[in-house]
Amino acid sequence: MARLVLPYISFIVFLLLMCMATQPGTGTTHSDEVKALGEIAKQLGKKDWNTNVDPCINESSWLTPKLDSRPLYNNSLICNCSYPNSVCHVVKLILKGQDLGGVLPRSLVKLPYLTTLSANNLSGELPVTLTKLTKLKELRISSNNFTGRMPDFFQSWKQLEKLEIQASGFEGPIPSSISILINLTELRISDLVGGGSKFPNLGSSTRMIRLFLTSNLFTGPIPEGIKGIDNTQAFCPIMSRQSVNFNKVHINCGGKASTVGNIKYEADDDPAGGASFFQRENWGFSSSGRFWDIDTTGNDYVANNVSILKMNEAELYISARLSPLSITYYARCLANGPYKLKLHFAEIVVRDNRSFGSLGRRIFDIYVQEKLVLKDFDIENAAPGVDKAVVREYKANVTNKVLMIRFFWAGKGTTATPKRGTYGPLISAISVEAGRYSLSPTMAGSWNNV
Repeated sequence: MARLVLPYISFIVFLLLMCMATQPGTGTTHSDEVKALGEIAKQLGKKDWNTNVDPCINESSWLTPKLDSRPLYNNSLICNCSYPNSVCHVVKLILKGQDLGGVLPRSLVKLPYLTTLSANNLSGELPVTLTKLTKLKELRISSNNFTGRMPDFFQSWKQLEKLEIQASGFEGPIPSSISILINLTELRISDLVGGGSKFPNLGSSTRMIRLFLTSNLFTGPIPEGIKGIDNTQAFCPIMSRQSVNFNKVHINCGGKASTVGNIKYEADDDPAGGASFFQRENWGFSSSGRFWDIDTTGNDYVANNVSILKMNEAELYISARLSPLSITYYARCLANGPYKLKLHFAEIVVRDNRSFGSLGRRIFDIYVQEKLVLKDFDIENAAPGVDKAVVREYKANVTNKVLMIRFFWAGKGTTATPKRGTYGPLISAISVEAGRYSLSPTMAGSWNNV
C-alpha cells in the first residue's frame, strides 16, 4: 500500500510545483510599475485603462486584439512574467490612435524593462530622463508634433534595433551619435524640419540596414556599405521648348475632362506612381514619393470623392491628384508675361465623422516658380471643413516660357489617419491664364505676386 501512496504524493507535489512555476501573463506586475502606469495615464489624460485589474493579465483594456499587422488603433501593454517570484515587468507599451495629447510622460523611465515604445500625437521635447531606458530595442515616435532638434540620446540606447522618426516635428541634423547603434537593422527618418545636414555615418558594420529616408534634404551621398535603402528621390524633368506659345492652361487634376462655364479643363487621369512623369502638349506633371507600409498601386495617387458635393464647380472636386511627397505641375511653352494662377482644393479623403478617422491632418507647402507662397496649408481648415472648396490665386510672371507649381509635403500632419496612404499634398484643379488681373473679392488675403 505504501508503494502506491508514495507515487501518488510525488505526483501531487509535481502538480503543485507546476502551478507555482512562473508563466507569461500569470504573474503579478511589479508594484512600482503599476504606480508608474497610473502616472502615465494621468499625464496623458488616458482614462480607459482598468486600474482595478493587474495590467499584465491581458485584460481587454490593457491589450488590443491583433486583427492586422499594422492596426491604426493599438492600446497594448505587453509583459514578461518569466522573472523570479512570479513578478511581471512591462516590456512593450503601444499608444496609437487614441487622441492622446501632451508631452511624452516622464514616468516612462519608471518602466526600466521597457524594450519597445510606440506613441503619437504628442508634442514638446523628449525628456532627458528617457536615457535611463537602456533596454530599448524598438522606438517608434512618428506622426508627432515634437519641437526642437532631434535629441542626442542614442548613446544611451545601444541595444536599439528599430528606430522610426517620421513626420515627428524634430529639426535636423541627425546626431552623429547614431553611429553607436551597432544593433540597428531598420531606420526610418523623414521630413526633418530644416535641412542641408549631412547624413551621418552608421559605422563600419556590414550588417543589413533597411533605410527609409524619404523627403529629407541631406547633403552629400548616403555612406557606402549600407544595404536595403528605400530612398525615393524627387524626379525633376527637363521640359522641351517649342516654338508655339500658349496663353492658358486648365487642368482637372486627377480627373476626367470637364467643362465649367466656358472653360474646358483637360483630363489628368494618369495613374502616376512613386517616380513618374506625365506630359501633354503644353503641360505635364511629375509625382514622387512612395506611401509607407502599404502595397502601393496607381489608385493611391488619385483621390476620389465618395459623397455628394454641393459646392460650385463641383465637377472639379470629384477627384484630385495625390502624392505622399511631391507633385509638380509644369505649364510650358507659355508666352512670357504676367499670368493669373488659380489653385482649386477640396479635402475629399479625410472625413468629418467625429471618429478617430476625422483626426487626419493634411498639411503641405505650395511653391510657384520655386518660391514658397503658402506654408503649412491645411485644406480642411481653409475651406473650412471637408468636401468644401477653397481657391488660392496668385499673380505669376513667366520669363522662360515655363510656369512651375509644386505641392510639397514638409513632414507635418498625419501619416496613417484615417488610413495609411492618405497623407501628402492634394490638388483638385489648376487654371492658368495670361493677362493682368485684379484681386477677386472672394480671394482676399490669397493674392500674391510671384
